[in-house]
Amino acid sequence: MEYFHFSETGSVRQNNEDNCLLLPEAGLFAVADGMGGHRAGEVASALAVDSLRRKAGELKNLKAAAWMKAALTEANRRIFEASGQKDQAGMGTTLTACVVDGEQAVFGHIGDSRAYLFRAGVFTQLTQDHSVVEDLVRSGALTPEEASRHPARNVLSRALDGSPAAPDYFAADIYPGDALLLCTDGFSNLLAAEEISRDMREREADCLFAVWKDLIFERGAPDNFTAVLFFPYDR
Repeated sequence: MEYFHFSETGSVRQNNEDNCLLLPEAGLFAVADGMGGHRAGEVASALAVDSLRRKAGELKNLKAAAWMKAALTEANRRIFEASGQKDQAGMGTTLTACVVDGEQAVFGHIGDSRAYLFRAGVFTQLTQDHSVVEDLVRSGALTPEEASRHPARNVLSRALDGSPAAPDYFAADIYPGDALLLCTDGFSNLLAAEEISRDMREREADCLFAVWKDLIFERGAPDNFTAVLFFPYDR
């Protein structure tokens, strides 16, 4: 399975609290964006992707949807246990994971990292952000324009943080020629979906990440940024 990725610290933060998982042999990919002081965010995101990695061998014995729920539940449990340490209290992470299972992509998602599908020139966001302002937009209390300026726009309403988690689980049909993109908000906040879609139509896949990295740094790279692009079928 062909894939491309990067995970960068950006220009402001001293450490990268993002993590990603790349297991093409299992059809498994994920991105996570940690939160918490004293480097605890990177601990939480690392625990999340490590939990998926440890359980990857079980994919051959379980349906992908059941496996995904078990893997995210395990990740949340491990974060809960680790957050009992004084310097890791209150830590958490987003997690957007995908397993390619035959003619479907199965997703587990919590937080404001994202999954996109690129098909026949059309770029579609598959996930919903679990953030305070996006919840208000969905309820009709805020317009998308108001949400873009809201002071709480980066505050999550759901995350893997040891509390009872409520990830979204869903599946999408996939076809030859499709591409899937997983990314953290440090990527999606700096590159508009229209830009990403245009670049994917006009550029070769193996040069996209160099172009995107340069653009993000040109725009200040105020956050860590991570993205994984993969093609479920041979091109």
